[in-house]
Amino acid sequence: MTSTKTIEDKELGEIKLSKYKRGKYLKIRIVEDGKVAISMPYHVKFDDGLRFLNEKRDWVKEQLLISKSKQLKLNGDTEFKTKSRDLELIPCDVAKATYRLSPTKIKVYYPNTDNPQKPAIQELIKTAIEAALRREAHNYLPIRLQQLANQHGLKYNQISIRNTRTRWGSCTHDNNINLCMHLMKLPNELIDYVLLHELAHTVEKNHSVRFWDLLSTMLGQNSKTIDKMLKAYRPGI
Repeated sequence: MTSTKTIEDKELGEIKLSKYKRGKYLKIRIVEDGKVAISMPYHVKFDDGLRFLNEKRDWVKEQLLISKSKQLKLNGDTEFKTKSRDLELIPCDVAKATYRLSPTKIKVYYPNTDNPQKPAIQELIKTAIEAALRREAHNYLPIRLQQLANQHGLKYNQISIRNTRTRWGSCTHDNNINLCMHLMKLPNELIDYVLLHELAHTVEKNHSVRFWDLLSTMLGQNSKTIDKMLKAYRPGI
């Protein structure tokens, strides 16, 4: 015997609460479609389930971000997306693999007699994705960085966007900010976190307590929690 209720949370999306006659504990899990499911004993009120969710909200946000971690579409059963484009592999009558970027697609054309797992095609897919990320990063990151700087009354000198493989961003002693183009694979919340992290370094040059307190104030939430979420992702492809 079960009883269910579905609500929409502005921050977490769809929440499904289910009461089970044999249920003994309140449990939260992220189901395959990236939605939040709460299992409850039958006698527990739905409002109590929502209070339990709010107590675990930071953990749930972390799990949702991890569940959305990118997957590269190489064998047809996973997907790769940037902010603006989906990857599309197109077998066709061509002699050599090539790619084209449209406003919504990363189109990779390869000979219909070849396997897309072929190393040369794999390398072209990587090149095409990096070209899309670079273009989107140059279109988005400078504007968003300036918006956040204005919002918090901070100033920086210059911005550069690079294809770095180990760091999402950095800030020099003279307040030049370097950003990784692979930021465009992250959820918007984490992109903003990295940008605010580097802007905070224009004031505090190291990771002192004052730095983390400043960053938490700018974020409006615990900066260490968001930093932990970021560790689920890596630059590079």
